[in-house]
Amino acid sequence: MKLLICDDDISTVGVLEHQIPWPSLGISRILQAYNGEAAIQIAVTEKPELIICDIGMPRKNGLDVLKYLRQQSALHEIILWFYHAMSVLPKKTLVFFTLIYHTISIHRAQENN
Repeated sequence: MKLLICDDDISTVGVLEHQIPWPSLGISRILQAYNGEAAIQIAVTEKPELIICDIGMPRKNGLDVLKYLRQQSALHEIILWFYHAMSVLPKKTLVFFTLIYHTISIHRAQENN
């Protein structure tokens, strides 16, 4: 599976990319976008199965990205997770990563059936 990480903060993208054992969760390729327009372009061309997207980004915010992708019928199978730096708390982060793990596990189980 492909993962797209979208955030205008380069260090946040790096932390999300390198601190999580993505291959063990079935992620084989990680894509990066540093603004909303790039996120849309990459999502349309690469069709990642999972997108992690900041809400507060330049050149289209995360909600604009969501609105655009929801309108694209070819992109209905994408799992989206949006966040904003002001609302990220350690407990919520743990819940988020647990959710991603279970979501990917369910997706992989469905592929194997």
